[in-house]
Amino acid sequence: MTKKRHFSQEAKHTILMSAKDIGVEKAAEIAGLHYTTVYGWRGDLEAMGKDAYLAYKPSRPGRGVKHITEKQENEILDVWEK
Repeated sequence: MTKKRHFSQEAKHTILMSAKDIGVEKAAEIAGLHYTTVYGWRGDLEAMGKDAYLAYKPSRPGRGVKHITEKQENEILDVWEK
């Protein structure tokens, strides 16, 4: 399984600009991406415009902050100490 990488909007824009010179498939290969990803980014750029594209902050909620009770924490510490 490959780890999913996240590119900044600036990095995506750089890849898109190089794709204009060398082609989408070659730019994707150099960046280690599937070429359809670059085509998707290009569509987003065309739809949003450069300024909005560069300012866009994608949502990456992740796993979030986990909250445990004091009792749970003490039980975990007891197990860890054993």
